[in-house]
Amino acid sequence: MKARYDQLGNHERFELTAGTRWTQSSTGMVFKLLASSSGATDLAVDGSTASAWYRYTCPASREVWLERVNIVILDPGIEPDRFGGSSAVTNGLEVRTWTVASSSVILDFTDGNTILNNSDWGLLAGPDTPIQSVAGGARPDQLTVRWTIGKSGAALKLTSGQALEFLVQDDLTGLDSFKAMVQGITRSTT
Repeated sequence: MKARYDQLGNHERFELTAGTRWTQSSTGMVFKLLASSSGATDLAVDGSTASAWYRYTCPASREVWLERVNIVILDPGIEPDRFGGSSAVTNGLEVRTWTVASSSVILDFTDGNTILNNSDWGLLAGPDTPIQSVAGGARPDQLTVRWTIGKSGAALKLTSGQALEFLVQDDLTGLDSFKAMVQGITRSTT
């Protein structure tokens, strides 16, 4: 694979090249679930008393360009006006980039608002938020959100110590499952 970027880090080309081998010390792909400080990857937690963050942090001596975030919520009864299959939440989910060392927000992706229900995912992903209902309720319904950051004009560039973060501020323990995976490319800065 080859990736090229202009001086601002904007994606110019991304292609497969036969015989190319990636190593962690050069350039490579990123496929990582957002995780808490303990390594937990399911966001179906209680963040109502103390907010719970889940993030992907750019490693030291690396740059990362995130192209997409895939979000999957499994729960019975998923409808647009609910969060998963539960009622809409009160405080909502914050989606932001964050500087870990200084605990400061770089960019708030929902402009001071939060994700309060399933339809709010459309603020980030546009029409890429299909609800897949399972007839008869034998299995949970599925909300899949494909947030292609690159469609906004460029991939999201993170440098060492910067993170993409989801902040859970409500009790989401009633959900069957809630996971988010970042996808992109990375390269060494040394």
